[in-house]
Amino acid sequence: MHDAIARYVAAERAPLARETGFPPAPMRSRSTAPARCTGTPATHTPTPNPRPALPGLSLEKTMLPSIKTLRQVFGEDAKYARAILEMDRDALETLPECIRRRAECYGSPSTRDLRMTALDALAGTFGIEAFDTRIGPCYYLNAGDPYVPTLIRFRGRYRVACWGDIAERHTGE
Repeated sequence: MHDAIARYVAAERAPLARETGFPPAPMRSRSTAPARCTGTPATHTPTPNPRPALPGLSLEKTMLPSIKTLRQVFGEDAKYARAILEMDRDALETLPECIRRRAECYGSPSTRDLRMTALDALAGTFGIEAFDTRIGPCYYLNAGDPYVPTLIRFRGRYRVACWGDIAERHTGE
């Protein structure tokens, strides 16, 4: 599994490494700043950002746990965990665990299911479990104890937390 993830990381990061040599953004002088608290409309037009968006990076990828945070769950494999979190569906379907998961499902499993399956195999946890809250479902890697930090998908975001804390806060009356 590590080989498949390493190939994905190398293929995704190589173009990004060449494109990160952007020139610094131009500084604005005070005279071009918009008028504030004067009641008069601003007369300047904002300068467009000279830095193009990096390919392969989206807002969703910037909202993922950092490698440092993922080390709490995955240890030295945290960089592989981050790569799995950044993979699209096509890349996930090439991982051995995801191929096995697709074979055991009648229909096509969701991308979340494939991603959590790959992360479960990487972390060596005891499967993927879920519970309902007032806000929505909470999916987590079962680490064996509700108060041990684990990878959670709650409210559409991945985070490292204890699922017991979320259960106490968002279930019940």
